[in-house]
Amino acid sequence: MKNKYHHDRWADRHVIHMEPEVMDKFSADDSLFASQATDRNQVVSNALDTLPNKRYQQLLDGLYRRHLSPQMMAEEMEVTLPNFYNLHRRALAALKAHMPAQKEE
Repeated sequence: MKNKYHHDRWADRHVIHMEPEVMDKFSADDSLFASQATDRNQVVSNALDTLPNKRYQQLLDGLYRRHLSPQMMAEEMEVTLPNFYNLHRRALAALKAHMPAQKEE
């Protein structure tokens, strides 16, 4: 039999208690982060569009812009799925190397 006076200390662990003015500031910060994410997406998109390796461009475009599955991309590129995953790893490394250096804040 369960004790009816038992308190579950984990029951409300996800409840956030904030004053309204603090919550408003937090919401304003969210819009700042959203604009930073949009700027970052544009940088990634520009880097992808200017990747020298067109095969890497095709692979990343299919996965991340057209939202195709790895299997569909492998078929489109006429490679085996294990080879596709190797190409994907190399394409991400090439994209990272091709992106402009980030400023340290």
